[in-house]
Amino acid sequence: MTIELVGAIPGLVDMYTLEVSQFIKRGLITEEEWNTKFKHFRDNCGYSIIHYLTCVGQKDACFVTANPIMLDNREELEARFNVPIKTMQDMVEEAMNDGH
Repeated sequence: MTIELVGAIPGLVDMYTLEVSQFIKRGLITEEEWNTKFKHFRDNCGYSIIHYLTCVGQKDACFVTANPIMLDNREELEARFNVPIKTMQDMVEEAMNDGH
């Protein structure tokens, strides 16, 4: 299995590779999907997609991010993995609406 990384922090390459290989083994994504699409879902905080995929299958999970790539692909990711993606602004608005 060859897992390609883009701009990964050298000290985290092994961890990223292990995480992605586990997602592939679990059938969440394919190696081809990672190497052609998801490896590019990186921002200045790292691989948000790895953190997002970690939420898949967790009860009542929600993923909060400012990663523009994740937000641009929000509808597709939410439909596929059933984990809502929100911005901090979304969370603030929800909290304010709950507190009428």
